[in-house]
Amino acid sequence: MGCGQEKKDNYYAEYLGCYQHDPVTYSFDFKCDEISRWREGDHSLLIVTHDDILVGKKLSYASLPDEGKIRFTTRIPKEASDFKQGLVNLVKGEYVKISQPSGDFKLKREGRPVVVLSNGVGIAGIRGLVRTFIKDSKHITEMLQINVDKTSSIYKEEFDLYQKEVEAFRSYYLDHRQGYYGMVYHELKMMLKRHDLPPIFYLSGSDEFVEENRTYLMDLDFPEEDILLGGKQKDSCCRD
Repeated sequence: MGCGQEKKDNYYAEYLGCYQHDPVTYSFDFKCDEISRWREGDHSLLIVTHDDILVGKKLSYASLPDEGKIRFTTRIPKEASDFKQGLVNLVKGEYVKISQPSGDFKLKREGRPVVVLSNGVGIAGIRGLVRTFIKDSKHITEMLQINVDKTSSIYKEEFDLYQKEVEAFRSYYLDHRQGYYGMVYHELKMMLKRHDLPPIFYLSGSDEFVEENRTYLMDLDFPEEDILLGGKQKDSCCRD
């Protein structure tokens, strides 16, 4: 497969079904006996068939191993790519190819707060970080989650429940960019008053969103090494 990427082992995963969050956002669930362990923030190359052609895309895990399924959350627009058309046409029980999990978007436990910022369906890659923190907040003093999405608020109900259960977790959803940076600035200012050490940042979403936020945080004098980047990763598609 000519993906121009590091070669990884591929396995077969069984398609379990999908869940529709809103008119254009879906979660696709799979099971793979060879892949039973992965870490928060990991991704895999998922390979499906469209018009008898193998097409693949790198997707972030939205689930953790204790949920008993591999879940990827993505949006399917009306003018969908070949890959996403292949996803939509999957039949329950069908098998697809999936690469071994990998990635460096892991929670750092350095006795510091963590700030996760995302836009749109980028929240899918954040969900694993949030669930990992909720299960074990050791050496993380606080987690702040902010998502901006004009279409819907994916995983909002789940995160709202976490807020009630864990005092050190706060979650906000905005439906537009207006006021977003004002909120980020205010929350960071308050966070720096509560803690002796500065936060570690995780950015996930469109390439434009990730780069814009990276620049903004660096302009506020947060060091680049404390800003971990996710995103659409433009080189993540392949086909045979």
